[in-house]
Amino acid sequence: MYALFTAIPLVGHVNPLLRQAEEMQRRGWRVAFASTREIETHVCAESPSVPFLNLGSTPTGMDRLREAQRRASLDSAFARGTRRIVDALWALWPTMYDGLVKTITADRPDIIVVDMFSSAGLSAADAAGVPSAVNNRDLLAAISLEVLPPADDLPFLFSGQSRRQIPWWQPLT
Repeated sequence: MYALFTAIPLVGHVNPLLRQAEEMQRRGWRVAFASTREIETHVCAESPSVPFLNLGSTPTGMDRLREAQRRASLDSAFARGTRRIVDALWALWPTMYDGLVKTITADRPDIIVVDMFSSAGLSAADAAGVPSAVNNRDLLAAISLEVLPPADDLPFLFSGQSRRQIPWWQPLT
């Protein structure tokens, strides 16, 4: 059995998939990790036993994505910050999709495990008819409040503010 893992080239999205790939490898699966060239050094250092498949270079380099992350984290308006991130991710989509289609065609996996923010992976899997699974590293947000009550002092994603600091109307802006 062969599992192909893919994620956008950001460490926080890559690392959870690497741990899963290593575990599947221990269980006898052949695995590989596919992403853009910019994350290759990290993947090879973090998980030397997991082969890295280079999908190409990001068209605008990592600077645009990192700047979008930085600006979104500083922006008090969640919607505006999220839009910055989404725009930067869309710039990665063609490179990742085209690279994944070539990768899947060359060596068809039995399943593709895709980071939840790596929609090109889902699209490529769908186009090739390969089953896919979405890795949601933010699954804690889906757990019932009765099981895991909110920590009101923690900042919301990309906001830099806790739920106590954000006025009720701000998420609408």
